[in-house]
Amino acid sequence: RLSTTKSINVIMSSFRRYTQEVTEERLERVTQRSLGFFRRQLKENGQIANYTDLAEYSKLPNALIYGGYPKDANRVLNFMIDTMMDKETGDFRTRKGFKSWKSAFDEFYIYCNAWIVQSLLMLRKFDVAFKAAKFLDNFYNPQLSACTIRYTYGNSPDGKNYHCVFNTSALGLTYLSLGYVDRALKFGDRLVQQVANQPDMDKGIFYQIFDDNGDYYTDEAEMKGWVLF
Repeated sequence: RLSTTKSINVIMSSFRRYTQEVTEERLERVTQRSLGFFRRQLKENGQIANYTDLAEYSKLPNALIYGGYPKDANRVLNFMIDTMMDKETGDFRTRKGFKSWKSAFDEFYIYCNAWIVQSLLMLRKFDVAFKAAKFLDNFYNPQLSACTIRYTYGNSPDGKNYHCVFNTSALGLTYLSLGYVDRALKFGDRLVQQVANQPDMDKGIFYQIFDDNGDYYTDEAEMKGWVLF
């Protein structure tokens, strides 16, 4: 009986830990704890520990800015500009010819870039921000108001454009940050339409890749090698 009681107490303790009410104080505590993990490893040159991959950095400046550490965010961005930015094209990648160890970003190519541009704008690094933003335009489909993936707009080997819900949302938010309000609103309308077009939501499936007509690619055999949902 004692063993059973202890087991119940352990279960209830775990339940309470994971069902605590979400409050501003709790969110602030968790945020500062998470940011502290990175800030303790922040080097003078803006590098975090020995991390060198784009995927490990792309959203960090935003997190530091929103968390109240813009100076640290500026150091991180300077490190990224020095080591990851292609100064000719405005692209960000881990190194020349290699986007990231996280292979998904070969497909969702400008997802990281979009978040970086947003943080550059917030810290008023306009010369770099606009150069990086111009690179994003290569993936902008003006006919559909969506963001292409893997290939720039109109340059897929098979002549088809492939778009992604998540990249479209990231690019739309970036365009809003740039002040392209009309374009951002059209991106928002496109996202609303794409959510409405989901064919298998009742099965818990959320498809993410769609064509020039807004129709989703749902056949895994046909789209082997792509992340469909």
